[in-house]
Amino acid sequence: SPSYFFNFCNSPSCLAAIKRFTPLLLRNLTRKPYFTAGSDSRGVRLHVHDATWGLLMAGQKKWYVADKISVDSTVEHPEEDLASMTSCLQQPGEIVVLPRQWYHATFN
Repeated sequence: SPSYFFNFCNSPSCLAAIKRFTPLLLRNLTRKPYFTAGSDSRGVRLHVHDATWGLLMAGQKKWYVADKISVDSTVEHPEEDLASMTSCLQQPGEIVVLPRQWYHATFN
């Protein structure tokens, strides 16, 4: 089984579920709804894009964020490489909202 899964939510059943669980204030923030799942010690490398938000359903997710980046954008996940960025630990049921063009990486 894959250690990390990412898929844009295009099917009618997925879009219905996203609509059902999306708070009203966030419904128009993300143009392309998506679903991710990952095992421990997996996540997404440092990147930047339009505004987005993420609701955590289970487990914990460590977020590293910065509005401007002073570290190399090719950095992978070791926490010591991302130490200069602001971080938070997301718990189940919590939503993280990121403004447009904020750099971020995640680690399960």
